[in-house]
Amino acid sequence: MCAVLLEDLFDSLKRSMIMFQRILVPLDGSARAERALPVAARLAQTSGGSIVLLQVVNQAGEKGETERASATGYLNTVATSEDLAGIKTHIEVIAGKPDQSILESAKVHNVDLIVICTHGRTGFQRWAQGSVTHTLAHETTIPLLVLHERESETSRLSAKAAHALCGLVALDGSALAEEALLPAAHLVAALAPGRGALYLTLVVTDIGDEAQKQAKAYQAAVEERVQERLNGLDLSIRWFLPRDADVAGELLDIARGSEGSGGCDFIAMSTHGRGGLERWMMGSITEHMLNATKLPMLIVRPQNVATK
Repeated sequence: MCAVLLEDLFDSLKRSMIMFQRILVPLDGSARAERALPVAARLAQTSGGSIVLLQVVNQAGEKGETERASATGYLNTVATSEDLAGIKTHIEVIAGKPDQSILESAKVHNVDLIVICTHGRTGFQRWAQGSVTHTLAHETTIPLLVLHERESETSRLSAKAAHALCGLVALDGSALAEEALLPAAHLVAALAPGRGALYLTLVVTDIGDEAQKQAKAYQAAVEERVQERLNGLDLSIRWFLPRDADVAGELLDIARGSEGSGGCDFIAMSTHGRGGLERWMMGSITEHMLNATKLPMLIVRPQNVATK
């Protein structure tokens, strides 16, 4: 029994040091949806982890058996593809609604990250604007990495060449918004070991001097916490504290390379920041960003708001 407990403890410690070890990739049979595979594969290779391939079918009963058999064959082909060579994979076919089936599979397999690509066909064709992404972002407490259909915007996350990688983390002065920090840091560290950076951004919508003073104080406090929480990940940190009433617009500008940022490879946001300095990150900003940017987005819903 002691051996079992020690094994469980070791597994827990290992999972805390390498965040993304069990990754769920929902597929629908389209080449576009499969663009999530190289990114998931790189993360699994770094962590020594595994990937769950999920396909949701519409039909149940006798008619559904044909669809289920076809989906199973497709997933088996994907699991043995070059992209996933050497990676432990598990396939699953579920009949039901895409959003609820994804949530169910993520829970059953205790995954650390869901990686999806928008604008696949069938049930996933409206993910960027539709109800599936909305449901996942608001109901799952598992980090959700949303890749868009433009391959050029996601290729840096899957490329194996040695290059720097940068994630923009949007903050609003609240502890809940800071929940995106650690997943974003682990994502950068896993995809670009020793060559990663985080851009921490707090958009101050109040142009007054007092608001700017509070923002500076918040920056100092976060820097202390960042040093402690991100210790060992070997990341460079850079801050942006712009003043602008248009929060989403400012975040998009920084991500694209304005303000001297040089641009970013993905945007990380919490869906439920509240309180703090500005109280702007309540989900609407995240939704707006999902629709407006072609960059990958890492969406984190803090666990301590799951039951509120």
